[in-house]
Amino acid sequence: MNSIGQLFNTVILDPIFNVLIFFYNIFGDLGLAVIALTIVVRLILAPLSGKAFKAQRHLQALQPEMKKLQEKHKDDKEALSRELMAFYKREGVNPASSCLPTLVQIPILIALFFVFKDAVTGQHLDAIYSFIQAPTSINPDFLGINLASTGAHPANIALAVITAGLQFVQSRMLLPKDAPAMNRQITYLFPALTFVFALTLPAALPLYWATSTLFMIVQQYLIIRKLPLRKAHTEAVADWNQANPKDVIDQKPKLNSGSEKSTKEEAKPQAKKSGKANVTVRKRGQK
Repeated sequence: MNSIGQLFNTVILDPIFNVLIFFYNIFGDLGLAVIALTIVVRLILAPLSGKAFKAQRHLQALQPEMKKLQEKHKDDKEALSRELMAFYKREGVNPASSCLPTLVQIPILIALFFVFKDAVTGQHLDAIYSFIQAPTSINPDFLGINLASTGAHPANIALAVITAGLQFVQSRMLLPKDAPAMNRQITYLFPALTFVFALTLPAALPLYWATSTLFMIVQQYLIIRKLPLRKAHTEAVADWNQANPKDVIDQKPKLNSGSEKSTKEEAKPQAKKSGKANVTVRKRGQK
């Protein structure tokens, strides 16, 4: 094994495996151990996930303006790209900020795959730490499901349906009501792929997947409750101003932002001044 593989095992895989065995020794049930481990992992990753959800919320708040740009430059992709980047800068939004936290989690997800695979097959037990009792064997049964099994068994199908259903709920939570048809199709595509993968992987993986998705649904719901679209836009601008103190955005009330429209009293004075469609008014700081 090369040095990178050894480092991966020492820093990520072995600690996660030992936590799983620790919970297995407590509960005597692999399914409960998987659920407990999943909760621990999601709590550790909660700040990253929360940051990604907030970034998605910021982008969702700006969808009406982005759609106008896309319509204006629908025949010129290069111009659209330039305008979108300038738009993101003006609004204080980094479109990659919702992806970076997910990328950081990938090594942990890979480690979890091997942890569950090794646990249900009784492998990797030689990596257990000296202060954790090594079980003589691991029983993979959980609520009638063999967590080591794959394929279209009734219990596995039920678990796959639950996992795919939770994935669908999570995908729909941040989908704007006026989202393009392509985006709506993706909300059905991901759950369908989840269902297929859940039947081809050891059942311990779909159990982790379902528990993890349920955790993120709750976290996402709380963020949506605390971060309405108007507030999401305000936070996006505040983030930009903090990162760019010499080029701050002087934000004025934004009109027609998603489903949270301004009142008529707010809209009329601005319409009279501009004589045009409602737009955001800003003063840019001097560099």
